[in-house]
Amino acid sequence: KWSATEGSERELAVGMVLLAKVKATNFVELFREASAYKEEKSVTAHGRIAGDGTLTDFAGVKLEPNGEKEARLYLEAKPGDELNLDAKEIAAFRALKSAGGKNVVPVKEVEALVRQTLLARYQAYRAKGLAGIAPYERAGGRHLSASDELSLALKQMKLLARYVPSVYTAMLSYPAATDGQKALEEHFYWLNLDLFGRPTYALSHRMLFQVGDAFFASDRHYYTSHDYNSLQQGVTVLPTKDGMLVITLVRVSTDQVGGFGSSAKHSISRALMGPYFIGLYETL
Repeated sequence: KWSATEGSERELAVGMVLLAKVKATNFVELFREASAYKEEKSVTAHGRIAGDGTLTDFAGVKLEPNGEKEARLYLEAKPGDELNLDAKEIAAFRALKSAGGKNVVPVKEVEALVRQTLLARYQAYRAKGLAGIAPYERAGGRHLSASDELSLALKQMKLLARYVPSVYTAMLSYPAATDGQKALEEHFYWLNLDLFGRPTYALSHRMLFQVGDAFFASDRHYYTSHDYNSLQQGVTVLPTKDGMLVITLVRVSTDQVGGFGSSAKHSISRALMGPYFIGLYETL
């Protein structure tokens, strides 16, 4: 395990390398089955999104756990870091509150609007890539751009840019046609993660590239509903005589480690992240 350079006070980065005494085809199968989502204890539900996407793809999205409490947070949405929403999304949830009764919390209606929000964000990203990601409204008129956070994470992948530029360009320029796109296999998912007793919704873009006998996989969370802003995980798999060398680097953007005491927050958070991802990879 090693500590990678972090691009901003909001970014947490953890790197790991391991020798897995199995064939590279095992890795490809794990990727295609999204096995990590089945093994991660925090992932309480997930579903695949197909093609242009429809609301049916998000039918499994539920306000769980603590549905009524979470629904109330959405109905009272405002700029800040309690929920990652843009101005139009905030207005839509506030309008839903105005249309309802004073004492009844319409959990089902909030769930339906959450699904619409996720679908719209998926379609915008699939059409325009990083440029299609709407920024999060923060207090004091500020904005947080997950697109900028992901671009920063990608630009720190200097070895990838140097040695496999086609893959690097394909990830940065997605969905523009590039040489790397020809070798791309991709899948889209929504996730419900139970973080600190709250449902956190994430939209994931999983990419797999094969370059000769080597593989590179990416899991990009280009939208999350709260607690962290984005995630970029890269995994390089190199064949060896004993199996495969797996090199992984996880970069997470979160407001929780910025501001006063940032250095200490980073150290504590890295200490928590490391064993979590090591345990996941050992399980896989």
